[in-house]
Amino acid sequence: MFAMSALETICVADVPGFTEGDAVTLARTRLRIRGIDPSHGFQPRVERLGLSNAAVRFWQVSFLVER
Repeated sequence: MFAMSALETICVADVPGFTEGDAVTLARTRLRIRGIDPSHGFQPRVERLGLSNAAVRFWQVSFLVER
């Protein structure tokens, strides 16, 4: 058994009210739909990034998963 990093990126417009917790929940759900279970006990790495257009922001959520 060894650990691999799985990256899930959630793209959302710069919308008020979409929180870091919402991004993590959505990313975790998308991974599970694909049959990947994020490791329990590890917090994901979460970043809110912007593109050159200030109106476009997205969340990047990284999980450590075991395969």
